[in-house]
Amino acid sequence: MKRYTLIYIIALLLGSSLTVNAQSGLVDHSFKERKPAELPPVREADVIWQKTLWRIIDLRERMNQNLYYPTVSIGDRKSLAYCLLQGIQQGEYLGFKPGDTASEFSEPMTWGEIVSSMTSGFASTMSPDSIPDDYDIQDNIDFSLVKQLMVKESWFFNKQSSRMEVRILAICPILIYPKDIVNPDENLVRKLTFWVEYPDTRNFLCKNMVFNPYNEARTLSFDDVFINRKFSSYIVGESNVYNNRFISQYAKGEDALKEMKRIENEIFNWEQDVWEY
Repeated sequence: MKRYTLIYIIALLLGSSLTVNAQSGLVDHSFKERKPAELPPVREADVIWQKTLWRIIDLRERMNQNLYYPTVSIGDRKSLAYCLLQGIQQGEYLGFKPGDTASEFSEPMTWGEIVSSMTSGFASTMSPDSIPDDYDIQDNIDFSLVKQLMVKESWFFNKQSSRMEVRILAICPILIYPKDIVNPDENLVRKLTFWVEYPDTRNFLCKNMVFNPYNEARTLSFDDVFINRKFSSYIVGESNVYNNRFISQYAKGEDALKEMKRIENEIFNWEQDVWEY
């Protein structure tokens, strides 16, 4: 009996030691070696319906705050905006100029242009051509101004799996700051910075931790958050004949909310209407 008690105590001590070490970041070296989960391949012939949507993820919402904080890096913890910019700086993927939906991903941005896009209108900035490759983004860029993300995604019905599926295509950080620093609560400026193609970012984002507010023992990556759709968002546009215009261009207030709901219902109803009961 004493023998089994001793073994049990040793096991508890070893377990608590591993837990403490994991919390201090001394054990989990495998996180930097992670690879993104492979998505099931989809044949073009199996896609019988498809719709492109644009969404806004407001980082000020409680569910999305783990993508916003920390605005200044704490050890291995960084904000999503910092990680996206760091990946570009390290040459993991390209950034593209934000423009109309017809020209998305057609004009790559230089590193200097991307850094300049991340500064507010009244901030003192260097010329894009003079910004070095090793520019210190942590000390020189205010990531607290990145308060929204625009996400482009594709919804489609896969007849092979007989269900509606979604793939995130791209992400664009959005700065929100006052036009006049003297009156910070008036005339807010909303500035799209740069697009990154999400499939290209997954190898990098899956190696960067994000705080899990529900269970610290279950470590998540930014890729986990997006692939498992652990975020809150609302629709701002859909592919359409009118040059893919956004809802704000033709509806305001309550009418805009009704239009968002209509688009959501269209996707839900299309899947339900396929089945016979």
